[in-house]
Amino acid sequence: MFLFSTKVKHVAYNYEPIMKNKGIVFENDVNSSIYAFVDSDSFKIILRNLVDNAIKFTPENGTIKVYSLPGKTGFVTLVVEDSGTGMPEEKRLELLRPTVLLSKKGKEEGVGTGLGMQLCKSLIERNGGEFAIESEVGVGTRILVSLLIAYDV
Repeated sequence: MFLFSTKVKHVAYNYEPIMKNKGIVFENDVNSSIYAFVDSDSFKIILRNLVDNAIKFTPENGTIKVYSLPGKTGFVTLVVEDSGTGMPEEKRLELLRPTVLLSKKGKEEGVGTGLGMQLCKSLIERNGGEFAIESEVGVGTRILVSLLIAYDV
């Protein structure tokens, strides 16, 4: 159990040089009073994978936002949103299926196999959470991670 916002700050700090090189603006609007009931190491892996993907598929001078939304009763939803290349519906659906590996090339020849997303899904589900992807080609992607709230200060 830990503050969501603190973990987001730590992960963002580690990726700061890469984002600065690409001119990516990073926004952290995670509610600073919500404690999540999730394994801390698992959450760091999830968040690093999601931020890494957002950076990979966001063009120069793009934006990445991480924020929280109220989820269904007893849950909070963490959203990682980018202004990247987005993905077609068939790729989004493929990523949501179990054990799917795929390849995607973006404008800067970024390649993804989907393995990181599979790991994220698995860790989220093992922690009692839910995982969703919203994406539109040329607009960007939103990854939604719903996890149990330990308590809200």
